[in-house]
Amino acid sequence: MDCPAIRKRWPSFLRCEELPKFSDGVCVQPSSFVPAHQPERDVKDNSCGMKLPVDYKHYTSKRFDYVIKFRVILLERLGNEETIIHGKVARVFKRGGKSIHNGRIKIWSNTKKLCPSIKARRTFLICSHESASREKLLLSSSSVVVTWNAQTLKQIRKWRRYERRMKLKE
Repeated sequence: MDCPAIRKRWPSFLRCEELPKFSDGVCVQPSSFVPAHQPERDVKDNSCGMKLPVDYKHYTSKRFDYVIKFRVILLERLGNEETIIHGKVARVFKRGGKSIHNGRIKIWSNTKKLCPSIKARRTFLICSHESASREKLLLSSSSVVVTWNAQTLKQIRKWRRYERRMKLKE
């Protein structure tokens, strides 16, 4: 295989000038240290699946900054792989440093593949983090996005009761 042809396909973040030079004509292929393709994440591995986190430990271990009931109004995709999710907060269960009130807000996502279940005119439970420096609500691959239903509310109430009991014990 021709090295210059391979060099054209290398990712832009790799700088050929910084790689070691070989005098014996060794051709270093990108596949030796860069995967040819990124494996697609299965919905079962993704937190945007339709099932709620199994237990309270998962909910607390992620240390989410905010937990809200959110109705999606519009998905705005920007050219730099960012997506802005416009919608309305129906209920705030937990808030971090950024003040979240019922009403219209924006949630920013920079993941390449946004959860396929997030569509306009649907309501979700969103557990995620916020950007302290830019004061934005973020949606990332570590976020939990669940389609809202009666079971969701029951689970949240159960978690809140458990939190109150734990605070009383302290």
